[in-house]
Amino acid sequence: MGDSLQCCVVKESIVLFAKRSFTMFGRTNVHYSELWQLPIKYNIEAYAMIQILKPMISLLMFLTVLFFISTILTITTSFPIWLSTVLSLACASLAAWFTWKLVSGEKANTIAAIIGGALILGGLFFIIGFLVPMVISKDTSQGPMIGIFIAAPLGLIVGAIGGYLYASKTENAGAAGKL
Repeated sequence: MGDSLQCCVVKESIVLFAKRSFTMFGRTNVHYSELWQLPIKYNIEAYAMIQILKPMISLLMFLTVLFFISTILTITTSFPIWLSTVLSLACASLAAWFTWKLVSGEKANTIAAIIGGALILGGLFFIIGFLVPMVISKDTSQGPMIGIFIAAPLGLIVGAIGGYLYASKTENAGAAGKL
């Protein structure tokens, strides 16, 4: 009984907050089902969820890209270990930074969006193409080659295109908002 009462109090306070927020935007009659229309900074539940998800998703993308770049550099180059580590950490940090901005809904410039998208999707495709064949058929040695030669380049290309489309969409939305 106490939990349902507390839930109702929380819902009512959110609705009251939403009504105040909509009043700031010139609307006075607001229904609870219209909460999704609030800007994210005025929607308490969504804002709290994003604040929780930002570090988790950014860390996941950091680790994914770190594994991706360090594995590719180790397999395909003869760089010293310190140089491979520095390059891997730099790429992983860039991917984590872009993921943070993406989850926050912030704008990213075009170059950062292209590089970030390429690193993120390239890393995800690489991990899927590298690890899944080893899980499916443990006795084959050519399974990880799918991740290296097919999935990672495909992910880099798709991610770069997706990053460009994201950056151009946010620039167009920003330009439309200024008119």
